[in-house]
Amino acid sequence: MTREDDKLNYVFNKLPEDIQDKIESDVDFYLLGEGDLGGCIGYTDKYCIIINCPLIPNLRTFRYTIAHEVAHYILGHGHIKRTDSISKNNQDEKEADALAEKWGFTLEE
Repeated sequence: MTREDDKLNYVFNKLPEDIQDKIESDVDFYLLGEGDLGGCIGYTDKYCIIINCPLIPNLRTFRYTIAHEVAHYILGHGHIKRTDSISKNNQDEKEADALAEKWGFTLEE
């Protein structure tokens, strides 16, 4: 298990149990490490959350980012399409921020 896996498990364990159950069966996490440029995930019937770990400056931001991305899934936001309006995308971001904060994850101390 990597340090990133430990950080992911911390967030997972802080989420409400019903959310834990849902993401455990429906979501795949891909944590990119130092030097990873990305890659092909391949076909999956699960929702995928990809985090480029080296770009995240600190532990608080890492935890918040994971919770924020899980919130997008729980809220049914799916993938942003080119046809989506800027205001819809901004509203989705605000909703995901609010839910992550409700779960106790914030960027501020």
